[in-house]
Amino acid sequence: MVICNHPTPLSQSKRAHTEYATIEQLLVLANIEGMNAEFIHMALPQGKRLKRLNEIAIRQMRVLTSATAINKLKGS
Repeated sequence: MVICNHPTPLSQSKRAHTEYATIEQLLVLANIEGMNAEFIHMALPQGKRLKRLNEIAIRQMRVLTSATAINKLKGS
């Protein structure tokens, strides 16, 4: 998942990467942040958390960016 589409590297930019993220990316980011907190509470090792969160983020981005999902959200 690419969060920043800005041509300037983040190290050179004073703006947060969320200023350049799409709505879909922000939604997925918020979701996986909450899931990560829950996985930490469950004492899941970092490697397993990362693998699961990555799989979840990829799946959510695919769903959210599919034409069918977008049309349903827009009410078309």
